Amino acid sequence: MSDGGAAGPIPTTATTPTATTRTTTIPWDRADPSLAGLLLVDPTSDVGAGARRLLQLHLRSQTRRVLKPFVRLFSLVAVALITACKRVLPFELSWHNGIDVLCLWFMKRFVAPEACAMLMRHFVIETNLLCFLAKNARPGQTNDDGAIEEPTLRPRRCDDLGDRAVIRHDLNVYNVLHDLGVTAGIDLRTPRPLHALDVSMLDVGGIEGDDGRDPHTRLLHLDIETSLYLMNIPFCLFTTTAEYERGVNSFQLDQSLCAAIAGITGDPAFLSWTPLKFGAYVTTWRDVPRDLYWHAAVDELAHGRLKRLVLEARARHAQQQNQQRAATTTTTEQP
Repeated sequence: MSDGGAAGPIPTTATTPTATTRTTTIPWDRADPSLAGLLLVDPTSDVGAGARRLLQLHLRSQTRRVLKPFVRLFSLVAVALITACKRVLPFELSWHNGIDVLCLWFMKRFVAPEACAMLMRHFVIETNLLCFLAKNARPGQTNDDGAIEEPTLRPRRCDDLGDRAVIRHDLNVYNVLHDLGVTAGIDLRTPRPLHALDVSMLDVGGIEGDDGRDPHTRLLHLDIETSLYLMNIPFCLFTTTAEYERGVNSFQLDQSLCAAIAGITGDPAFLSWTPLKFGAYVTTWRDVPRDLYWHAAVDELAHGRLKRLVLEARARHAQQQNQQRAATTTTTEQP
């Protein structure tokens, strides 16, 4: 890329590194660069091409700029009032089916397809990371005995987010980390040879809305952050105080998740991303949608880096084996 002398756009574009069904191109203006365009080609990021495309669509959304500040204020006040009322009322309200019905209806009618894809992608990626730990936490074993229950929550369509998916998503993190703590033979501190790690589960696959096609008739196309602020209201309203507290404090378990991956891979970079590193800090007075957005970003980085490290290690290992075979053949053929 050559330096531009005059101000204004130059014929340079930011595109996703790999082809997708809908190619995204952002004109690059050296005098007025955009964060969305930079994130699309950032060479230091391990976030995959699919996630980068969804992210830049989110960052360019008009609803994020115009509506989110007002929706955020409304949501934080509403959740604070609901939480305060629950602490003084003599009964608890819990209606998980209500969360499913309201949120699915809302997502299909008011949330942009790329925002829905981002949410489903997060569920898939966190499930993948938990399954990676289940498969690789015991040296020499692959969890064939089922000692660590592997989650299966991998939504591909909006309808897959029903059946208490949000609740199950939180429970999966708690249960897998618990199993890692009580199962015999677990070793999360000794690095393994990267090429030998099982990463067969680290595949996101096709997700509804990820290809730019929309099977639903929508009245609005809200971005993911604005949508999360609105959906957090029924989540707070229709869960008990204990359920809500458990759900919104699962984010700091990223530290345990990333520490386990860092121990297995020997790569300390996994420990550098988590914004809240203390699992014992428990509170419901927090900006939950913002923390959820950060939580999803941590999982994306961990997922992408883990897959890249193992695939690169396998390529190096295969190259070394080929070189050893070639050297052995040469030695054998010598008189």
